[in-house]
Amino acid sequence: MPLYEQLHAYVRGRLCSKYPNRFDCDGPIPAHILGNMWAQTWHDRLDDVTPYPDTPLVNITDVLI
Repeated sequence: MPLYEQLHAYVRGRLCSKYPNRFDCDGPIPAHILGNMWAQTWHDRLDDVTPYPDTPLVNITDVLI
């Protein structure tokens, strides 16, 4: 399974746990749940889907520049 499909499935599963019975957990994630009308960014849901919430996020900006 491609990474983007795994990512989508993981996020959908976490959101289904947080918002039970709000949408079909086997289908697409509704755009309004992802934070904006067009589902362009998912950063508003980061706190809901971070796999290890007590671990600080790694900033890789310096490596990419």
